[in-house]
Amino acid sequence: MYLYIAIVLYFGSICFLPWILWPSRRNTAFFMQLPFYTLAYFGGAYYFLEIEKNKLYASNEGLDLYASLLLVSTCFFVVFYIVGYFHQGWVTRTFQGMLNYFKACHIDAVTRFSYVVALLTILLFSISFWGMDSIPAFADNPLLAKFGGGEYNESYRYVAVFYRSALILATISVIMLLLRWGISRHKYIIIFLLLALFLCMVLSLRRSLVFGGFFTVLFSYMALQSKVRYGTVVLVYFLIFLLGSASNDIFFYLIGLQDAVSWEAVFRGVPDIADQVWFLTAWNDGHWDYTYGFTLIGGLVPFNFDYNMGAYTLKVIGSQAGETASGGFRLPLPILGYISFGWIGVVLFTALSAYIEGSVLFALKNSLQEASPSDFMVLNTLFIPFVVSSLGTIIYGVTLDKVFALCVVCLLGRLACKKGIDG
Repeated sequence: MYLYIAIVLYFGSICFLPWILWPSRRNTAFFMQLPFYTLAYFGGAYYFLEIEKNKLYASNEGLDLYASLLLVSTCFFVVFYIVGYFHQGWVTRTFQGMLNYFKACHIDAVTRFSYVVALLTILLFSISFWGMDSIPAFADNPLLAKFGGGEYNESYRYVAVFYRSALILATISVIMLLLRWGISRHKYIIIFLLLALFLCMVLSLRRSLVFGGFFTVLFSYMALQSKVRYGTVVLVYFLIFLLGSASNDIFFYLIGLQDAVSWEAVFRGVPDIADQVWFLTAWNDGHWDYTYGFTLIGGLVPFNFDYNMGAYTLKVIGSQAGETASGGFRLPLPILGYISFGWIGVVLFTALSAYIEGSVLFALKNSLQEASPSDFMVLNTLFIPFVVSSLGTIIYGVTLDKVFALCVVCLLGRLACKKGIDG
């Protein structure tokens, strides 16, 4: 019970504090992350710590450490998040300036390259699938092929740059095409490109890509509509998220690799609690050295660098990147800080991240709450998700994927603003 309370307090503060400070339909990030936190942490904690407790790789010392990290971080997160929100310091002003810059981008100018970006994405997917030994969806071991592991690793390495670029551009392409829909006279072209992108994303088995861009646009659009319509979308999104969480089991059942699909598949699809406890126990029991922040920049080095977060987490649990059906674990700030600098890292990582996130929330509220429908759609679907994600890399770790996505979005913004200036 002590550990469950710690999990609910920490992840509950991360999930609900932004809504408490900005209770608005335009705070779409809250509603989009609510299903994940509900399944992965609130429900997942009970499932993995009670129902699946005997299968959990964890020691009592590891569980106690996990609970202590979360409780200490909760205190610092809440305090510094509120301070960042009301302080309105240089972080708020800097981010506000970025939003004002992107606010000048008209929807027509932003999306004029949507066909080109979509075609490029499809081409990159095609090159990647051609260069792989097997398309992930049709491979003998779909999960292993999805992450380019084991027998699929050698062929994956040759097309990794194309493939990862396609995965990043896929979401951007979908968002641009959907934004273009309302002003385009060639809707049949948009439908064809969306279907082609959807097929590529399904074949890659990347469930977050399949609906991510679509719901980003849908939530933003419905935020401008009535409460009833918005509530309906939230409910449908929650149900689809449930299915998406169990999608691997459902897919394997449909192709004959599983005999049945149980309700437990919903929680197995988001095993964050089990992964975090497993990692922390293995790290603590193995007496690993502190990383001193190297995991924050390890993602800039390609091909499973030792301090790449995905490769590092797998290494700690005794696995090897490129040989397993996993891309690594998602670690929360308390664990990232602890493995970097011990308890000092826990405090520093949590406080700094909370201050930045609180400052960014105020800037978002200031820009989005009174924005025109057109400005709101462009900012909230295309620019904000990727810019906010790039700020998150300051603490959670910089990766080539996020840097590339940020560069693409900023380039689109620069071209759009230039077009607007040139008339």
